[in-house]
Amino acid sequence: DHVFAGIPIGTGVLFGGRQVLPGGADTTRGDAWLLEPSKLHNDSVATWVRLNQMDYDATPGVPEAIPCPRTRAAMVWAGNSTGSTVSLPGSLDSLAFFLFGGRDSLGNVLGDLWVGRVRRPASRVVGCCYHEIRDIAWQQLLPDDPARARFGHSMWFDPGNTNTQVPGAPYARLVIFGGQIGDSTL
Repeated sequence: DHVFAGIPIGTGVLFGGRQVLPGGADTTRGDAWLLEPSKLHNDSVATWVRLNQMDYDATPGVPEAIPCPRTRAAMVWAGNSTGSTVSLPGSLDSLAFFLFGGRDSLGNVLGDLWVGRVRRPASRVVGCCYHEIRDIAWQQLLPDDPARARFGHSMWFDPGNTNTQVPGAPYARLVIFGGQIGDSTL
């Protein structure tokens, strides 16, 4: 029930899902994790790092906006982000992922669209030791809308023609396939 979007360099982001608790009850998760490949050459060991979630457009005094816990959503890698643009080539300032739809903890079908940007690590002193802290900054692109709400769907990101020298080059687009709305399959 969780979503995972990976990228060709062996990393990716995992978000949400359902956790079965002792006794059989379950809970809907809203946490985000980064899969990091080993820093050693030819090492197949990877590490999971919990991401600190924050609002990309945080304003003092306004509650942070991050995606609610959800299951059966779709997420796809959107390339690299320089803050104002998202494209496949470019800077490695952050890795960008799109998250769309799913079901919330009450079973409501969602139709919201988010972009999450995983930022470069920052070192912080905790006690006597340095720890790498990784953040994912969320920005809501489309609010929840019952007209497009769905779960159990898949998604694909088409960056379009990234050569800006070509006149009339197509724009990037996000394509959503199928899914369910209540009891109806699309």
